[in-house]
Amino acid sequence: MKVKAIKSFVGVVSMNVGEIKDIQSDEVVNDLVKAGYVEAVDDKPEAKPKAKTESKPKAKPEAKKPTAKKGSTTSKSTKTKK
Repeated sequence: MKVKAIKSFVGVVSMNVGEIKDIQSDEVVNDLVKAGYVEAVDDKPEAKPKAKTESKPKAKPEAKKPTAKKGSTTSKSTKTKK
């Protein structure tokens, strides 16, 4: 029977937390379950969920604003006649 370790333990069978093993002896499995060290897992292989491939719209680069060169003026000056 396949079991998953809930806690790390050492003995006739040794496992770390999260480890999955196939233990043939039902007596050993029952003792480990009663002690709270393992839990039974399905014998079926877990189907891996397919990764979602969402296409996110790419950010458009911002258009650069024209800048005035040094020494130039952006407004025209008007001279008044007397």
